[in-house]
This record gives sequence, structure tokens and C-alpha cells, in this order.
Amino acid sequence: MRTITLSFLCALAACTSTVKGPNDTSLTLVRPSDQSMSQGDTNQVSIMIRRANFEKDVPIKFSGLPSGVSIVEKDRIIPSGDAMRTFTLYADTDAKIVADQEVLVTVEGPGGIKATETFKLSVKEKA
Repeated sequence: MRTITLSFLCALAACTSTVKGPNDTSLTLVRPSDQSMSQGDTNQVSIMIRRANFEKDVPIKFSGLPSGVSIVEKDRIIPSGDAMRTFTLYADTDAKIVADQEVLVTVEGPGGIKATETFKLSVKEKA
């Protein structure tokens, strides 16, 4: 049986989620900054992680994006050796207008360990 330990830390507005896996591996995800954008615009969101005792690529999954909002990059990983990657959010001209919609970001490490954090996304009507 595999045991996974999950811990949360929020200090000075920087929240993290850490999961521990087999062979002393762990993966920490730092909570991304909240985002605000207008229909038809792009915005950058940075995803930061910390690995312990492994160096593999870390896949990233975004879920809960409002209708009409997508991630431009098709290759959604943080490569081995990197601790951060910036992704581009794109809101179609008819993207759903929302305020503080919660978007989930999930990263996965060895042995199926997963850490999840959220950020709030607001989409405003194009001026």
C-alpha cells in the first residue's frame, strides 16, 4: 500500500501544496497569482514547483477554465531541471464573462503523486 502525505502552507500570500511519494520523493506546487483579463486578450500565468529526489518532467493540467478561455501552449510540462514555466491564457472575443472563477492547476510527479492549487480568473467584457 502506498502512503501519500499532503501538506498545505500559506504564508505572506504564497500558498503551496506539497505531496510526498515513494523513495522520499516530493513535489511542491506554489499557488499561481490570480488573473484578470478582457475578452480577446492574452494573459501570462506562471507555474512554479519544487522537486525533491527526482528530476523528471512534470506534467501540468489546467481545469475549470471559463468557456472560451484556453491555454495557448500545447506542451504543458515543466521540463527536468526547471522550476517554473509561464503559460499564456487566451480569452476568445466571446469568452464567458466571469468574476473570480476558480481554476485548478494540478502537477504530477513520480509514482502518481499529484499536487493541486487554485487561482482566481476574471474575464471582463472587451471595452
